[in-house]
Amino acid sequence: MRESKLRENAASHHSRGEAPLPCIEALPARLLFAVVEYDAPTTASVVHLRKNLSLGQVEVWLDNASTAAYTFTGTSDTDKIVAGTATQFISDEVPADFKPTGGILVVGYSDNTLQVTAGAADGMMALTRSSSAGGLIATYDPSTDIVGTDSYDAAVKHLIMLTTATSGTEVDVAADNHSTLLQNADIHSVSLATGTSLKIDTGSTQHKIGSGDDQTAAGVVVVTGAGYDTVTVTALDGDPDTDGACSATIDFGTGTGNVLNVDSGGTATLEQHTASNHTLHVDTVNLFASDTAAGVLAGDLIVDHASDIADLYIPDRCTATIAAASTIGEMHMSFSGSTSVPADCTIDTITMTQTPTITFAGGSASSHVTTFNLLGTANFNNFSDTDVTALNVGGGDATLNVGARAVLAIGDADVIGHAIFDLTTFFDSGTSTTYKSDVSISGTATATGTIEVEDGGVIAVGAFDAGSGAVNVHDNVTMTIARTSTIGTFDLTTGSRATLVARSGSYATAMASLLTVTSSLYLGDDGGNPDGTLDIKDNDLIVKNGDLGTASGGQYDGLTGILQYSYDSENSNFWDRPGIITSMSGATGASSLNTIGIASAADLFGISGSQTALWGQGAGLNVTVDVGDTLIKYTWGGDATLDGVVNGDDYAQIDSAYPQTVLFGWLNGDFNYDGVINADDYFIIDSNFPAQGVAL
Repeated sequence: MRESKLRENAASHHSRGEAPLPCIEALPARLLFAVVEYDAPTTASVVHLRKNLSLGQVEVWLDNASTAAYTFTGTSDTDKIVAGTATQFISDEVPADFKPTGGILVVGYSDNTLQVTAGAADGMMALTRSSSAGGLIATYDPSTDIVGTDSYDAAVKHLIMLTTATSGTEVDVAADNHSTLLQNADIHSVSLATGTSLKIDTGSTQHKIGSGDDQTAAGVVVVTGAGYDTVTVTALDGDPDTDGACSATIDFGTGTGNVLNVDSGGTATLEQHTASNHTLHVDTVNLFASDTAAGVLAGDLIVDHASDIADLYIPDRCTATIAAASTIGEMHMSFSGSTSVPADCTIDTITMTQTPTITFAGGSASSHVTTFNLLGTANFNNFSDTDVTALNVGGGDATLNVGARAVLAIGDADVIGHAIFDLTTFFDSGTSTTYKSDVSISGTATATGTIEVEDGGVIAVGAFDAGSGAVNVHDNVTMTIARTSTIGTFDLTTGSRATLVARSGSYATAMASLLTVTSSLYLGDDGGNPDGTLDIKDNDLIVKNGDLGTASGGQYDGLTGILQYSYDSENSNFWDRPGIITSMSGATGASSLNTIGIASAADLFGISGSQTALWGQGAGLNVTVDVGDTLIKYTWGGDATLDGVVNGDDYAQIDSAYPQTVLFGWLNGDFNYDGVINADDYFIIDSNFPAQGVAL
């Protein structure tokens, strides 16, 4: 007599707030069955077990043979299949109600694979036992209330559980009658033995069932714990046209060395399924995607509980959502793959190629990335707090979208391609508060490519090493530069402001920062006047091949023209307009001692051709300059020679130029930038000579 096993496992499911699910078990050990053995020949690669038209009789088919090699005729026996080689693949394609009462027993040779496929009417599969000695898979047919079993020994190390028929020659005759059952088929697993691999699959859809809908495996639960296990979740098995879906919950317990593969159409959720609190450890998580006639089937990952993942691969069109407090060794993303990272996550290395997207969602604690190799898009949402030790942008495009209430702290940045920092400003009318993106690069921003900062917000940079690169700052961005820096092309426009951080300590010992622009400095053009602001504070600026400018009718052009516009002596604004300015208090009043001076190295040192000179800054620093350099310095009013003091050399300059009406510029004594050298300039040098402090 065939025996059915069905009961409700209400307690465990109610404790998790789930609806009760039927639980299927092995047949009682007290029932004894005759064992009939079939030894698979060593010449066979695949041993197929298929149903006979008589219930309980199982046929053995070898590889792609056209006839059965053997038939188990005993309906109440245990059918025993002994593998002939280590590579032999055992495929049980017998539905639950066609299996013999004593079940099927597979004895491996070593490291064999057992694949068990649910019949079209089967609604649940369960790995009910797994240990170093072997295990048992039970398959349940709710229409007949029958459980069929497959047991295996220790030599079987790889398990595959499919929820629909394989692509063999026969189609289940009862498929059309039970097509809806398999749409919600469940697979449940107990803890896997050490080193076991388990694959959950909806199988091939070469044979359409019922209305033609593709098969779905839902409610899969896989619990491991011994370590070094491999679990695969997929809905694609050799059919490039259309496929179903497969979802599974994976709990690797405290075991290590595990591998999770999420293939096309699969969704895997990493979470604690047992009551004990533990971190899930996974060596490698691989996601995959495939094109089908019905569209893209992608493998997706949901990490619902804090996990420790050594390597995570998120390719084109796949998605991963990470749980808070997770740790990831290396995250690899490509093309249109995407992932979301919440608060308190730690990632050693993120490597993005092509155009993937990563989102730092934020929360109550900061997330940490040691090395971020970025190509594509990184979103830093409002209230996110992320620190990156090293940001690298290779030979492509990268966009960092930073929310108005987000904080992004970067140690060092290296940009070969094009990095866009898209910052945000937000005004909260309810609290009358303005919020701005907060970005910092505390170390050095190295660039042979382009760094672009736009759309408001605040960015603080330790130093730029970008002599052959470009820095473009647009649309009301506020930037600070803390230390001596080099920038190739520096575009600072549309209301943006860059400030060189003022010296700390006394001028007797504190060294000025030096910003060197090696290619071009552009501060925008608003009706002929600049609309970007470079505030040098009490520091120095060199613009290589810079246009010093000349005077005509009291008006300067070039860099001197920018200083004339910014100083605005005619309206007594004194460095209160865009352009090149200083906001130091010693320079912003009509009687101020300090100001900004400008001269070409060729004029200042009398050099030509390939000659160079040493320009002495405060605190004893000397900088080598050449004939094309334009030198701009925060200094004392009247310091014509830009050496940080007012002395006889400066009087010699103005005294020589004053009688000659054709000489203009700071070096010749036009200290108030009005285009003429007159008593107003003598007043500045005469007032500052006795009042000056230490050399600047």
